[in-house]
Amino acid sequence: MVPVRLTSLKGVDLNVFRFDYDLTFALVLIDPRTEGTIARYGARDGASATDRLSVPGLTRSLRAAVAHMRGKTPAPAPRRPARTVADAFPVFAGTKRAGEACYHCHYAHDAALAQARADGTFAKAMLFRYPLPESVGITLDVNRGNVVRTVLAGSPAATAGVRPGDMIRRAEDTAVFSSADLQWALDPIPDGGGTVRLSLERAGKPVAATLKTAPGWRRAGVDISWRPSQGSVPPILGLWEKPLTAEEKEGLGIAPDRLALKVNFLFPGEKWKAARGGLRMNDVIVAVGGQELPEMTPRQFHAWFRLNYDVGQTATFTVLRAGKRIDVAVPCVDVGLE
Repeated sequence: MVPVRLTSLKGVDLNVFRFDYDLTFALVLIDPRTEGTIARYGARDGASATDRLSVPGLTRSLRAAVAHMRGKTPAPAPRRPARTVADAFPVFAGTKRAGEACYHCHYAHDAALAQARADGTFAKAMLFRYPLPESVGITLDVNRGNVVRTVLAGSPAATAGVRPGDMIRRAEDTAVFSSADLQWALDPIPDGGGTVRLSLERAGKPVAATLKTAPGWRRAGVDISWRPSQGSVPPILGLWEKPLTAEEKEGLGIAPDRLALKVNFLFPGEKWKAARGGLRMNDVIVAVGGQELPEMTPRQFHAWFRLNYDVGQTATFTVLRAGKRIDVAVPCVDVGLE
């Protein structure tokens, strides 16, 4: 094995390095004979960047993947032309980012989403990439990456007969050594629903199960606000906010579990003026479209906004300004990928 650490995606062949480009930490094990991916490691959610990672889990997954690869003679694979971010997505080539010396990994997802919008194929379900195992009712053991810890009652996994303690060996044609491998196998299943075949090991014996997902399964209860790439999708508000403290809420008569975000930064430049409409510094956002919202972080609120509004619409924000509650119009605009 030859370890390689990539700190920039510029010039990297996306045919070879295939993983969830939004991740904080991602590892791929590649067979040098075919340049095919043997295994992946790395996962996160909206609550934590590290809770789904562990040194024992990484070690176990890598050892299992290497043992799986040894002794196998792979079929010859055709050599494909290198495909960089700029090669794959023409829209990206015309942006400021294309000239940067260092590419963040999420640029690949940003560019793919921008290209889909340009091609007229974009759908908001595309923002829900690499569904977590919980999306089908499975919680995996962090230290034993492919071992089922719990199964949610009534979920696709429960209906298929998956049990706690089962070891997931394969999902469709993907060998599973960690959550990242299962997420890779789940990713092609459409938001409208579909099936995925699992090969399990239970008490040393093979067991087969087929998961059936229902429409909207990728999106139910999922917080995507942590994903950098979702932040590039319009409509984007041309400002940032900070949450009010419990004491500040109480002083303004706002319930502790309700949204209260105070505008504390305006994006500079002319193009961002339209993206904030009539909102001003120090406005406290308490409702949108006449709807009071639950308490959210600023990132969660921006994700909620882009998921619930489309370019061309006008959103009505209710804000507290100088002690008064007023409604402010905010146009939903597309400022383009920079």
